[in-house]
Parts: sequence; C-alpha cells; structure tokens
Amino acid sequence: MGSRAALLQLVIHDSWFAWLHQLSELVVRIDEATAVDGATESDARALVDQVDRLLLPSETGDVFARRYFDALQRQPAVVLAHADVKRVLKSANGR
Repeated sequence: MGSRAALLQLVIHDSWFAWLHQLSELVVRIDEATAVDGATESDARALVDQVDRLLLPSETGDVFARRYFDALQRQPAVVLAHADVKRVLKSANGR
C-alpha cells in the first residue's frame, strides 16, 4: 500500500471491507455531532445507543454482526477494544 489515500480508497471501494461501512458511517455521524455547537444530551444518548446496538456480535445476525463476531474470535486485540468500548458505553449510560 503506497499511501494513506490509496488505503482509504481500498477501504471505501473494496468489497472485502464493505461490512465495515456501518461502523465508519457511525464514526462520521459521531464526528459531525461533536463538531456542532448545540448538540444535546439527547443527541449524545442516541449516538451511544447506536454504537451499543451496532457492536453486538452474533453468529447469526446481519453481515456486520457476523463479521464482528468472527473478528472477536480471531483477534485478542479486538476483544480488548470491544471491552474498552463497552466500558465507555456503560459509563455513558450511567449503568
């Protein structure tokens, strides 16, 4: 991979990465929401809920859920990152 731009194009256009589009779109929505003055607590809660719903691994769920499940089974780093995100979500939800 020659450059970051080439890598980005690969991630955007290669079908192997298509399952990650839901996640990248959610990251963009979070980024946009944090850049706007006047975002409400309700907006933040909605985004937290979206992240929480998306990051539900499943052997039988949609494409993202299945691929995410597979990644959790194969990569210890994904398990650790998942645990970190769930901890943040739990804190954000006051649970």
